[in-house]
Amino acid sequence: MNVIETFFTNTYTCFDFYRRYSLLKEFFSYIRYTDNDFKDRASSVFVVFEKFSIERKVSTENMKVFKKWGESFFYDLVGIREDSEFFLNMEKRFEKAPLLTLHTPIKFSEEDIRDLGFWARQNVDKEVFINTFVDYEIVAGCLFNWNGTLYDMSYEVLRRESHKKMEFYVKSFLENKLGKMEERNLSARLKEQSGI
Repeated sequence: MNVIETFFTNTYTCFDFYRRYSLLKEFFSYIRYTDNDFKDRASSVFVVFEKFSIERKVSTENMKVFKKWGESFFYDLVGIREDSEFFLNMEKRFEKAPLLTLHTPIKFSEEDIRDLGFWARQNVDKEVFINTFVDYEIVAGCLFNWNGTLYDMSYEVLRRESHKKMEFYVKSFLENKLGKMEERNLSARLKEQSGI
């Protein structure tokens, strides 16, 4: 798998895209244009990346992701000849990708986001990116935006809808019962009037 495919296959949120993209772009420049252990062949490219990441305070979770991509990913990255074209192609691909915006009452863990992203790529679109927001006004459930349409699956909306359904069923039941009662009353009055 090439660098771009590895990157896009394992990056699910807009936040992760920008964070990882910026880091890799900066690392690419660091490897190419500064004196470092990789240029001196004193260290492997991944060891240099780890040192570089520690200096930039990269999260443990992101380091796990980069380690999972393997050292060959970094050798392929530093082997790219046209870096400006490479990073421009990454940007263009990201800009074309569909976006699913999700508002939830809680912040998801990295693992939850990865699982959600994997699910979305399997069930929504293989190129989709997720943009997550914590919205404390949502008590439970979520809001999400897909293709310009907002879907409100929050508890409050579902509660309102269930109340409307209950009102409809109760009203239908009462109208039905009252209607039958009216029919019986009307039938009894007709009988009375006709003397039957």
